[in-house]
Amino acid sequence: MQRKCSFPTNATARAGLTLLELVVVLVILAALAALIVPRLSGVASQANTATNASVVEDVNRSVGLFEARYNKQPSGWDSLLTASDAYFSKLHPSLTQTTDVTKPKLQIVALDAGQAQSLQLAGITGFHDADETRVAPPSDNSTVFRFLSSGKKVAMLVKDPIASGHGSTFIDKAFSINQYRKDGRGKQVLTDYEYVVAGLGGPTSIKGMTMQEIPLVQSANPVQYYARVLVVYKIPIAGATDIFPAEYVGSFLPDGTSLRSNVDSFNNSNS
Repeated sequence: MQRKCSFPTNATARAGLTLLELVVVLVILAALAALIVPRLSGVASQANTATNASVVEDVNRSVGLFEARYNKQPSGWDSLLTASDAYFSKLHPSLTQTTDVTKPKLQIVALDAGQAQSLQLAGITGFHDADETRVAPPSDNSTVFRFLSSGKKVAMLVKDPIASGHGSTFIDKAFSINQYRKDGRGKQVLTDYEYVVAGLGGPTSIKGMTMQEIPLVQSANPVQYYARVLVVYKIPIAGATDIFPAEYVGSFLPDGTSLRSNVDSFNNSNS
């Protein structure tokens, strides 16, 4: 009886990969990952940008609908301050800090009688201050109600001083507002308006009226930062004699970006 050879044939001799072949496979996989991962992260970034733009637009629409339906502005906004008139410590750093520390986006200002009256005429009687002793996430810490009157402090957008080579400020970029005018001598001066900023928090009267739920902006990390949309109202400057009801200007995200900047970012990412 003829015995079969027990040595492997050429067809079955190699059951696995050699070390060199394994290295080649890993290099190819790494190269593919380098091509695919940036594209996936770009898709996620585009999705966040589109969502943020949609949230801001929804808030603008809801405020406009509230005004048309009730002939006044929603009330009960978050003041973005604590009861001791300091910034809520969980505000996004881009609002209170910049590369030039002398020029943050927000400043704390005491209202005069005319400015408080302007807000009251619009139906805004007060803001909710943040209670930093609460363990709740930063976006749900607004509890103490402060009635707005002369001397009460609020957060306002900084109006940049005119300087050589002055470019568009946040107010100009976000809301298409030219905050400068020419005086009798043709010199540019700041307009006779200020811009109060407040947060669209849970206590705001818009909830259940023209907006079912107050949205959280996930890109602002709600567990770490105040993650509600911020709204802007135009009021007279201190000392003005022409008092008008505060006018809704628009809203922007808690990281300091606006609907306009988010739409621009989304369009640029698709170009």
